[in-house]
Amino acid sequence: MAENIDHRATKPAGKRRIGDSFIDSKLITKEQLRQALTKQTQTGGQLGSILLELGYIDIDDLLAFLSRQSGIPTVNLFKIDIEKPILDLIPREKIFNAKILPVSADQTTLTLAMVNPNDFEIISELEFSLGKNIKPVMIPSFMMEAARKIL
Repeated sequence: MAENIDHRATKPAGKRRIGDSFIDSKLITKEQLRQALTKQTQTGGQLGSILLELGYIDIDDLLAFLSRQSGIPTVNLFKIDIEKPILDLIPREKIFNAKILPVSADQTTLTLAMVNPNDFEIISELEFSLGKNIKPVMIPSFMMEAARKIL
C-alpha cells in the first residue's frame, strides 16, 4: 500500500495565493484560474476540488501539488483497499468528526489519512489511545466525503 503514498513532499512554499501556485506549477493557465475562481465565488468549495471538477487537473496532479505545498505526503484513497481490521482501529464517529481515516498499520505505526494533517490534538489522542505512532498523510476533503459514503 505504501506505493500509493506520494512522498515527493518538500518544504512548504511561502505565503502565496494558492491559485498563483497552481499557475507557477504549470498545472493551469491564468484563464483557467479565473474561471475556477468565478465558479468558487458562485458555489463555494475548495479551489483544488473545483479545478478537478472542471477537468483542468487530475487527482494525481492535485495530490502531488498538495504534497509539495504542505510538505506532507498524500495518499489517493481511490487507489487503495483498506482492510476492515485497520478501519476498526478507530470508531466511525471519530473518523467522521475528525475527518480522518486509518489506511495502514504495523506493530508500531498507524498511517492516518487526514483532511487536516496538522491536527496535533487528534494525533496525540490517537497515539495515546492506540499505543502507536501516528504517521499523517494528507487527503483532500472530497476524498474523505467519498469514503464517508461507503463506510
